[in-house]
Amino acid sequence: MAPMRRLPMIALMAVFSLGLLYSMTHYYSLSSPLALTPTKLDADKPAPYSGPPPASAWTKHLEPKPPVKMGKLRFAIATFITKQESYMWLSLSGKHEYAKRHGYDFHVDYSLGQRDKDKLMWHKMVMLEELTATGKYDWIWWIDFDSLITNTSVTLQSIVESSLAMVHPARRDEIDMFLTADCFPLNAGSMLFRATPRIYPFTKRVWRCSETHPHYNEQTCIMDLVLNNTWHDGDHAFFVPQYTINAFPPEIRCYDKHGKAWEKGMFMVHFPGAWAHLKDQEDPYGFLMRKYAPLIVHE
Repeated sequence: MAPMRRLPMIALMAVFSLGLLYSMTHYYSLSSPLALTPTKLDADKPAPYSGPPPASAWTKHLEPKPPVKMGKLRFAIATFITKQESYMWLSLSGKHEYAKRHGYDFHVDYSLGQRDKDKLMWHKMVMLEELTATGKYDWIWWIDFDSLITNTSVTLQSIVESSLAMVHPARRDEIDMFLTADCFPLNAGSMLFRATPRIYPFTKRVWRCSETHPHYNEQTCIMDLVLNNTWHDGDHAFFVPQYTINAFPPEIRCYDKHGKAWEKGMFMVHFPGAWAHLKDQEDPYGFLMRKYAPLIVHE
């Protein structure tokens, strides 16, 4: 009779062991850094980071960590102007003083005018290529003209280091673009590019997109290339929170998933589409530039 009494206990132990084995393998398939192949449950979960859909488990988002400390980086700030605006001095002087304070080069292209008006915004790619070709810079910050740097103590180096800290260590050397969404998947008004020849195929594809899709603007072309990832451009891009490098004010309520409007002390503020949000203002961009300029923090 004794062997018969032991059978339930043996069966119970077998069930427990199987359950423990399943739990362990299930845990490692989801959580272990050694698990390179996402399981079905991985696919059912929301995207683990805010960039394009991950190509592998290496792209899993890490919790915020201390900045990745790097040697002194060389930066260029780039923008262009196509016509006289009421806020020209505010925009230019602020960016110039910021660049001078931190030892960055500030490049403004005044040559465009209104020629080739339909292709103006693609000139961002031309400036990016030309500045990269000099070999003088590690990173290039493209910033649209309708913007203000509102905390001049924040360095571009600290932004790059903090942004890289959000990327899996195995991918950090691959990231060549820091981008942001707004209430649409991408806003191309503030972008950080690594100044590497690896960027040239991407800039050429943006130009080619303008020819094959003449109804697209440069923002849509960049968005399609990065998010569709057909040519693996998305593998070299990482989306940072909008408020870090491309904050919009409360007057322009078009925010990314973080839903954060510009607040005093943030790095910069951008006013895209102000004409559509302040229809009662004769000069909506100038109005916002003059409103936010006194709120700039210099400490």
